[in-house]
Amino acid sequence: MRSIIFSIGFVYFGTVGPALANTWQIQDNNARQMTLHTQLNIMQSGMKSDERRSKQQIMAASPLAFYRGSAQLYYSDLNQQGIVVASDFYRADAVTWIQGDMHVQNMKLVADPQASLVFGVNHFADAWVANYLYDLYRASTSVILVANEQGFSGILEQQDIVHSFVEAYLDALDSYRNNNDELAQKVIISEVDEVSEAALIQGIQEAQDVKKAQSIQSEQAKQADNARELMLKQWTSRATAQRYFQLNNGKLAPVTQAERLAITAAIANYVPTLNSELHGKQDYFRVLDVARPLNTDIHSLGAEQFYVLIAGESHADSDDRILVVKRQGLPAVYPYLSGALQFNILQAFGLSLQGCRVAAAQRALLTVVDAHLGCTSINRFSYTVRELSPWQQSVDNKPITSIDQINKLAELWGLVLATAHAKADVDYDAAFVGHQFEDVMFELIAHRQNDFRAEVFAFAHSYAEQVVVDHRRFVQMVEQGLLYY
Repeated sequence: MRSIIFSIGFVYFGTVGPALANTWQIQDNNARQMTLHTQLNIMQSGMKSDERRSKQQIMAASPLAFYRGSAQLYYSDLNQQGIVVASDFYRADAVTWIQGDMHVQNMKLVADPQASLVFGVNHFADAWVANYLYDLYRASTSVILVANEQGFSGILEQQDIVHSFVEAYLDALDSYRNNNDELAQKVIISEVDEVSEAALIQGIQEAQDVKKAQSIQSEQAKQADNARELMLKQWTSRATAQRYFQLNNGKLAPVTQAERLAITAAIANYVPTLNSELHGKQDYFRVLDVARPLNTDIHSLGAEQFYVLIAGESHADSDDRILVVKRQGLPAVYPYLSGALQFNILQAFGLSLQGCRVAAAQRALLTVVDAHLGCTSINRFSYTVRELSPWQQSVDNKPITSIDQINKLAELWGLVLATAHAKADVDYDAAFVGHQFEDVMFELIAHRQNDFRAEVFAFAHSYAEQVVVDHRRFVQMVEQGLLYY
């Protein structure tokens, strides 16, 4: 890994910052509609017509759904009002790997190698080394939006929930000082208290599958294989010789012969780059079939993606694996970073290596890392490679029935984000971050925790109001055909 000297900076194109550094100045006028029109069309410019329509339909569902699909707008806004650099808690060296699109629905359950269900951050397409406030502000705003959806709309209720999130974030960072506890920290669902577990399980899509997964943890590896076989039955069929993808289930489409050959070659090139126990196991990664997934989530719309069926450990088809091969580009924050930080991205991971940046981010930010995680190139474009997990579930946050539950959930969100930030500093690779992030934060926040909580809530509450305004305008723009198809 080459050494990279970071010059931290932020490009500010606006002329006047907000009246208060921690408060977003809400905009609801024709100029704001033009901003939305410009930013949303830029975001969707590389998509096919059906992908644009799908994304618009998803984003129109609610303010939270709109927020999930508009990370570029968030970064443009923070830049326009100079929010981050104007914070009382900004420091040039308060950087680590950030997730980059940090809303709470980008925290998910995955199974670790012992088949325990672990709660952690997910979706790393926009991850890079940058100021922690980007993640903290974006996550805190999503906390407000979730609270609104759950009926906790009172300002004091929302303040309490955000304070729970921020306090847990700070407490976790403080607990990691002068030790390496963050490197082994895992939020294992079976080990959290009953209220926290109830909040998570009530907020999981396909909760029955999660409960089923929990019920079989005792048999661990054996049952993990069974769960994977169930997933294989969902996506594949058996022929006399081997499995193949089901192309008649409405979820997959065929690829061309040229694409199949290119992807097979790309998998062969990716295997030697793995840094897990699977390094160099070419037989394990023998390609059996390739397909293109349909109806992908909001994060994957517009990004070329393939499913690749591989042979796995043995010749038996019960341990076949499915890999997700996804094209990656520059992170959403890129246009708003200083020239020095933009140069650092391209120096470490050029345009042809953005999939490797995304893979590196996962290794930096996660405690449980997929052994299949890697990167490859197809036709000069860069892709991440990972296994399709049989147990990956996202938090949908419906229904949460009590303020106690949502506060407990907010505490888990804060713990997970703090753990990711603390792990992704010098503990991961000093070439990217040369210091202990938690030590910098201790110096920055010491004896000012109340002011810090107040600042984060002030931004989150005011920006969540902007999201509600933007969502209303967005729905009107879609209905009037003002966003192109």
